[in-house]
Amino acid sequence: EAMLFLVADLLHNSDWPDSNLSQLLLRAAKKAKGVSAFSSASFYALNGIKRLQNMWQGEENVQLAVQLHSIAAEAEHSLGNLAQAKRLCEAIIGNSSVPNIQKMQAHKILIELLWNEEED
Repeated sequence: EAMLFLVADLLHNSDWPDSNLSQLLLRAAKKAKGVSAFSSASFYALNGIKRLQNMWQGEENVQLAVQLHSIAAEAEHSLGNLAQAKRLCEAIIGNSSVPNIQKMQAHKILIELLWNEEED
């Protein structure tokens, strides 16, 4: 875990199998988010999304895609990139492959986005 960011940085442009790399990038995104490094969290999550092939096919890929999109949306929201956060949430919510229970986090983020718009 101590070298997670270094490994993720070294491998994000590699030929390592996509789902394995996406899982590693998810771990890095979660760790970055956990220490409020939202720019890094977004970077790792968005790169994980880019690397994930057939992200909306198969239960494991769908779960991984939802987690990556959710963390990226939360990070983008924290960075003030509201349009990007909304697009990431809509990718989850609008996808019929995602079970409704897994759409809850995306709905929560969208509600926060709407709440912030009302306050402005």
